[in-house]
Amino acid sequence: MLIRDPIWEDSFSSFPDTFAAAHLLVSYLLFGDDNACGGENYDLVFHQMETKVRNWLRDPANAALCDSCTAYIAYLWNNGTATGRQPIVWVEGVPGLLDLHKSAVDQDGTPVSDMDLSGTTYTLYTDQACSSRARDAFGKDAVFVCDSQGNAPHLVLPAGTYFLKETKAAPGMELDEEVHRAEVALNTPYTSLNYQMKETQDVKSSIKPWGSLQIQKKDSVTGSVQGGASLKGAVYELIVDQEEGISCDKGTFEKGDVFGLLTTDEDGEASLSEIPEGAYILREKSPSEGYKLTGGDRKIRIEKDKTLMLTGEAALPEDIIRAPFSFEKKGSGDQRMAGVSFRVTCRETGDSWEIQTGEDGSYDSMKEEDPARQKPVYGTYLLEELPCSANEGYRLCEPATFTVGGESRIDLGTFVNYRNPSVETRLTDEKGDKYVRASLELTLKDNIFLHDMYDYKGKEILIRGKLMDKETGREAASAQKRLTVTSAEEEAVMEFVLDASSLSGKSLTAFEYVYDKDGKEIAKHENMEDEEQTVYFPSLQTRALCPETGDQVLPSSGQAVVKDIISYRALEGGKSYRAEGILYDAESGGHLLMFNSLTS
Repeated sequence: MLIRDPIWEDSFSSFPDTFAAAHLLVSYLLFGDDNACGGENYDLVFHQMETKVRNWLRDPANAALCDSCTAYIAYLWNNGTATGRQPIVWVEGVPGLLDLHKSAVDQDGTPVSDMDLSGTTYTLYTDQACSSRARDAFGKDAVFVCDSQGNAPHLVLPAGTYFLKETKAAPGMELDEEVHRAEVALNTPYTSLNYQMKETQDVKSSIKPWGSLQIQKKDSVTGSVQGGASLKGAVYELIVDQEEGISCDKGTFEKGDVFGLLTTDEDGEASLSEIPEGAYILREKSPSEGYKLTGGDRKIRIEKDKTLMLTGEAALPEDIIRAPFSFEKKGSGDQRMAGVSFRVTCRETGDSWEIQTGEDGSYDSMKEEDPARQKPVYGTYLLEELPCSANEGYRLCEPATFTVGGESRIDLGTFVNYRNPSVETRLTDEKGDKYVRASLELTLKDNIFLHDMYDYKGKEILIRGKLMDKETGREAASAQKRLTVTSAEEEAVMEFVLDASSLSGKSLTAFEYVYDKDGKEIAKHENMEDEEQTVYFPSLQTRALCPETGDQVLPSSGQAVVKDIISYRALEGGKSYRAEGILYDAESGGHLLMFNSLTS
C-alpha cells in the first residue's frame, strides 16, 4: 500500500465530524454509496460533501495531487494540527476529464465567429453504433451542452473509449452526422495546471443555406375583411418543387413533399423560417372562415439569407363567399304587396341598406344595381319590415334572420302581412231601433264585430264599452265582456242598462276597446260621428199663439185661430213625419179640437 502525503489539508475541518466526512468521500467516489459513512451527522455530511467533493475533484490543481495508485491515506487535520490518521482503501485511480468545443464554418469551409451555438448537444455512447449511452464518474448520462461560443463544460469520465454524436444542432446549423471517437485514460501526476490528460474534441458544422417566407392574405375586393368573414386560420402548404429534393436536419423531402405549413393570424399574415434554399410551391390547403379556397399553385424560390415577402401589393388575394336572396310579400287576403320597404343589416359589421318589393310583391337581390347588394357577403343578416304607405293598416312582420354561408341562393319564402285587429259596432235598442224613446230603465245593445284576430285565436280577450253623450262628451254608461276568440272574424253583443229619462233630445255613441289577457289594447273604435255607433232620443215641444197678436191671449168672442209652433230634436233626417195635435180645455180637461198636419 502506497502511503503519500496528505491529499488535502484542512479542507473539511469545518464540518462537525471530519472522520465521517473522510469515509464518505472515499465511499462515494469509489462505490457510489454511503456505506463507509457513520455517525449522527450523516445527512449534514452527505449533502454538503456531494457538492464539495465534485468541485474539489474537477479542479486540475486538486486532480494533480492524485495518481494512479490503488491506495491512499487521508490525514485528518484540525486547525492545522494533525489529530490522527485513518487508512482508507482507494481501489481505483481518479477518472479522466474530457472537453468539447464546437465551431462553425460556412458552405465554403470558412470559419464563422459570430454564430450563436447555444444549445448544441452531443451525447456520449460506449459503442460506435451509438446504441448504448455512456455515464460519467457519478453515474449520470454523459452529455455535452455548448454555450454561445461552442464551449461545453468538461466531463469526469471513467477510463475508456467513447463515441460522440450530435443529437441537437443550434438554430441555423446543420446537424453533424459524423460519429467522433475519444479516448479517456486514468490521470497521471500533473507537473503544472496543464490539461495533459484532457482531450478536447473540436467539431465543425456548416451553416445551413436557409431563407424564410412571409405571406399575407387579403380580400380580393376591399383588401380588408368583410361581413362575418375572417382572415385568420387560412392554411398554406409549402411543397418541395425540385427534382433532387431537399435534405436538412428536419429530414429528407422529395419533390412534392410538404416541407411546412403556414397558418394566417387575424391580420391574414403568416411566416415560416429556417427554409432550405430551393424551389417550392405555395398552395392553399384550407381557407379561412368566409372565404373560398384559392385555386392554382404559386411557384416561389427561397434564397439564402433572404425573406421572400408575399405582402402588400404581392399579397395573396382571396374571394369572399357571396350569395343572393329572395322572398315574396303578400297580404292576409293572399294579395301581392308591392312597394313594401325592408331594411337589411349585417349583424357582424352593422352595415345596412333598404330594399323594396317589386310590382309583383317579390324581391330578388340580383335585380339590385349595386353589385355589392346583389350578393351579400358571408355573414348573418337581419331583415326588418319598415312602416310605409304600402303596408299601412297592416301589422309588420316579425324580423327575419338569414345567413350567407355558401354560394347557393337563399329563398326566404313568403312574408304575410295581416291587418291590424279592428272593431266595429252598431248600437240599437232591444228591438233593433236606433231612435229610442227616453225612459227610466232602458237596455241598449251594441253589436260588436271584431276583424283580423288571427293572432288571438283560442285566446281570451276583454271588451270594454262606454256610452258617450254626444253633446257633452261625458260618459253616460259602461259595460264589459270577456270572450275567447274562435276565428279571425268574431262577433259579440254588449248590453248597456241605464236610466234614459233625462236623455230626450240627446244622442249616445258607443265607444268600444279590446284588450288581450295582459291588458294590452289591441283595437278600439271611438268615433263620435259614426252613425252606426249612435242611438237617438227624439224630443218634441210646442207653443200655442194668437196669430194676430203673437201672444197667448185670444179674443173672447167670435171665431179664433190658434197657431201652434212645434219644436223637435233628434229626429232622423231625410224622412217625413206626421204630427197630430189636440186642443184641450185647461179647466175641464176636455178636448176642443183635433187637427193634423204633415211636415217633412
